[in-house]
Amino acid sequence: VSQSRYSAQLIKSNSQSGYHASLILKELKPDSEPIHLALAQGLLNSYQPEGAAEALIAIKPRSERVYEQILRAINPDYSTSSRITAIKVMAQLFPEKEQVQFEISKLLKDSDRWVRETAAISLGSISPRDERIHLQLMDALKDSSSDVRLRVIQALKITLSNNIVTGK
Repeated sequence: VSQSRYSAQLIKSNSQSGYHASLILKELKPDSEPIHLALAQGLLNSYQPEGAAEALIAIKPRSERVYEQILRAINPDYSTSSRITAIKVMAQLFPEKEQVQFEISKLLKDSDRWVRETAAISLGSISPRDERIHLQLMDALKDSSSDVRLRVIQALKITLSNNIVTGK
């Protein structure tokens, strides 16, 4: 437990040590909401948010507070790297949450091309059933970036074919 707490403190340090601490927590998989929240806070770390993301995905916390912290990380005030990482984590940890699907779909109109592309990829992995999200994806086919359009096409292909197979 003390190793977990120490690692959680390092995550907040915004340094390479924080990244390594995240990797330690990934292996330890502590069942402690304060540590899960520290990892979610680590997504805001513009140094290397990927370590915190890997740990969160391995631990799979289900707390609403952790979810809210991850949701905060998609805010345009944070680095592109933090935002992209947070989108991926939300899609993997909370794919069934309608709010996650809608928050990610709103990012299809983000000013950052990388965020839009990640949003499309994540929606493809979630495969939402809501027609409003399908319409947002179709609207994103007009994106100025060919990479975003390609990811949108892939997401639509996955989403619509999954909905046909399941009959929804």
